[in-house]
Amino acid sequence: MVLVVFGTKMRDDADLEEYARHQQRMRELVQETPGFISIKGFVGEDGEEISIARFESDEDWVQVSKTIRDYTWKTPD
Repeated sequence: MVLVVFGTKMRDDADLEEYARHQQRMRELVQETPGFISIKGFVGEDGEEISIARFESDEDWVQVSKTIRDYTWKTPD
């Protein structure tokens, strides 16, 4: 089993509606990956978010990383 941790710390000026759309799409992409087991999200007191995804093997994670790379959410600098 492979665990993958995704972390997000929101900027004060972040567009929360746009973020929610992208977050949902990323979650769908992860869940559609062969070998996907589960994903759980946690929010800290400071608002920082962590999601932990579980996959059956390293090869499954390689597929997720390729999918995520192809679906890039560009943020302004």
